[in-house]
Amino acid sequence: MIGILLRKNFLHLLLVLNMWRRSPSFLRFSKAVNLGLILAGCGLFVFQLNGYVTERRDGPEIVVTKEWGDVKTIVIPSQGSLEYKVAVEEGGVFEYEWMTPGTELFFDFHGEEFDAAPDEFTSFKVATDSRSSGFLTTPFTGRAGWYWRNEGDEATVITLLIRGDYSLLEGH
Repeated sequence: MIGILLRKNFLHLLLVLNMWRRSPSFLRFSKAVNLGLILAGCGLFVFQLNGYVTERRDGPEIVVTKEWGDVKTIVIPSQGSLEYKVAVEEGGVFEYEWMTPGTELFFDFHGEEFDAAPDEFTSFKVATDSRSSGFLTTPFTGRAGWYWRNEGDEATVITLLIRGDYSLLEGH
């Protein structure tokens, strides 16, 4: 029953469209629709071309533009973690910036006094990102630094830039 109704309605639609194709209004309408489709296609082409030109390939290129006291390259393995710390004096100020080529890492920027127990530390910033920067005025004499965890399937490289009141710890 439904198939018969659809077939009848479809045949009526075809008859109406066939009659409209012979009228002068159809020619004007078809030219306007074709022009609109051509313009939309050109717009989509330009949109796609712009995305291709501005697309990141292997992440942003890391360029060091400031003068830094130390520039460190640190590799975090796939599904791995690493901690990097510097020695600090109470009241000392240091500036830091670190970045990856686009890989987001979980990180905990933290510190502790030299004689602190393993579970005694102060977190200054905990987040997941591909870069971080800032200043730290150290509230104690001890160590301050970063714990990074890479949950990705490939190793990633961190570029760490530091300057100010700190000293490198042996082995870093």
